[in-house]
Amino acid sequence: MIALRPQLKISLVAAAVALAILAPAFPGALAAEQGDNVCRGDGCLPGMSAKECPGAKSVSAAEAKALFQANLPALKAGGKPAEMTNLFIDTRTPTLYAKGHIPGAVNLSVPDKAFTKDALLAVAGGDAKPIVIYCNGEYCPNSFVACRQAQDWGYRGAIHYFWTGMGANGWGTVNGPLVTGDKPVP
Repeated sequence: MIALRPQLKISLVAAAVALAILAPAFPGALAAEQGDNVCRGDGCLPGMSAKECPGAKSVSAAEAKALFQANLPALKAGGKPAEMTNLFIDTRTPTLYAKGHIPGAVNLSVPDKAFTKDALLAVAGGDAKPIVIYCNGEYCPNSFVACRQAQDWGYRGAIHYFWTGMGANGWGTVNGPLVTGDKPVP
């Protein structure tokens, strides 16, 4: 571990606190800086997420589970993502997606710039399907960035924002197991 002088420790803490306070006040900055302000791992910086995405419906774990349960017939039949009632979009990296994701979710990684208008329209089968966007939870801004981008592109389907401080990290403890691998449906 690197030894830091007390003044530097205080400066780092003050910077982290300022970031946590100011980041939610400037949500457009996250969308504008997709490549710089994204979560690339299991833990991200405090203040780098938003609890709400204006214009989208923030959903609780119970609401996300209800949206997921509407997908069960298509999942059991081995359906493709466009056949799901509600398309779950995992905005984390492919590595994190492969380690565990919500069953049926597709990976459109914000850090890898895979979340594009063309990719969204392709997996959703157009711009009218309800989507549920998630990432790692409280300190991961990826889902917020994706939510704002979908809105900016004029996506017409309902956009559900599964933040609730949980995202993929909390799904398994509340709503059932995550699945592993690089495919939406095993």
